[in-house]
This record gives sequence, structure tokens and C-alpha cells, in this order.
Amino acid sequence: MKTLLVAVLLSTSIAAAAPKRKPPAPKTFPAQVAYQSCTTSWAFACGMRDAGGRTYGTAHERQHCEQYTFLPDGTYTVQGFGSGGTYRIVGATVELTPQSPDDAPDVFTLPLAKDGSTLGGMKRL
Repeated sequence: MKTLLVAVLLSTSIAAAAPKRKPPAPKTFPAQVAYQSCTTSWAFACGMRDAGGRTYGTAHERQHCEQYTFLPDGTYTVQGFGSGGTYRIVGATVELTPQSPDDAPDVFTLPLAKDGSTLGGMKRL
């Protein structure tokens, strides 16, 4: 019985003396990296009048691009929107948490290619 008591006390003191580990820091990109996605849409100018007074509409092709820039400190910005937030890499995905005035921020998850060439539908610049 004394042996059992000594073993229990010894294991308890060893467990209590073990230093507490900090949780691992969130994984981020090691250097600044940017990804871009572009879409093409049509802009219509309806109700235009020609020299003969006839009404017509014209369509013009427009390209819209969004560029996300990720920094090693765990933040990102979206060019042209003046927005951004925080991110972390979890396995083969990147979790984006946009800055939001609401109390409950949304989290968006995008797949990251193994070679880092794409993030969701965006290509690395």
C-alpha cells in the first residue's frame, strides 16, 4: 500500500511541475502574398439616341478585379474596397474573418492549393 501511495504522490507532483504549453500561434503566410480574381461583365447604356433620334442601347464589356493582400501578421486587405480583416491558415484552407461592425463576425473558408498558386478562385500574383 505504501508503494502505491508513493507512486501516486510522485506522479501527481511530476504532473504539477510540468510547464504549461502555450497554444501554437495561428499559421500565416511567411511573407506578403497577393491573390487576384477578375470577372467580366457588361455595362449597358440604355436609352441613348442616335443622330436620327432613334433610341438604342449599347453594351460595353467591363473587367472587375479584386486583389487580396495577406501579411505575415495575420491581417489582409482587399484592394479597391478599403476593407480587410484577419486570416489564418488551417490545413489546406485559409479562414478569413472580415472586419465587421457587428458583434458576430463571419468566417469564410477558401481552399489553398498545395503549391500556393490558387486560393479559392483567385490566382497568386
